[in-house]
Amino acid sequence: MTEHTDDPFFDGLVHETMFPVEWVYLDLELTEERAIAANVANEQLLRLMTSLGEKLPEQGDYIEHSAELERLDLKLNVLIDMAGHLLRNQLKLPAPETVRFGHGSMEWQTMAPPEQGRQIGIKVYIDSSLPQFLQFYGETEINVEENVEADAGTRATLVRVKYLGLGEAVSDELEKYIFRQHRKKIALERQPDQD
Repeated sequence: MTEHTDDPFFDGLVHETMFPVEWVYLDLELTEERAIAANVANEQLLRLMTSLGEKLPEQGDYIEHSAELERLDLKLNVLIDMAGHLLRNQLKLPAPETVRFGHGSMEWQTMAPPEQGRQIGIKVYIDSSLPQFLQFYGETEINVEENVEADAGTRATLVRVKYLGLGEAVSDELEKYIFRQHRKKIALERQPDQD
């Protein structure tokens, strides 16, 4: 789900869905080198996802090549899905948790939250067909009053993190990704029911 939010913690559109999330405490303060490495990897992954999600151009003048391009695109997507499935099984990712993220902050519900006010590194696996992850750093904010009901009467804790060291290019790519998810949601809502 993607939505506009009035929550001042987020700025603009927010994307909410289930993603596997891993986090670790940072032993030392976030260094510039670590932030740059994460920004480069995040930007590459977000651009890759954009290119994989792009539609082929309209047939136009290239009708004889269009069908072949579509077949190649389909085969490539099948191979990516198969490779991703194999790698995900080997990675043993944690169970998906409800995650909301914007281009400057994120929150997620978890049964095992980090401590309040600690700096953490977060890995978010945002595409089930790719075993790659987005890497964020931030300081935790936990509002105990916002604990939410989870399965079997247990309570999950809502953890909020403002990103630290996030580059402008990555923030822009995140904003584009969230906007694309918003467009997909609107397109799906506009489709007539097919019963």
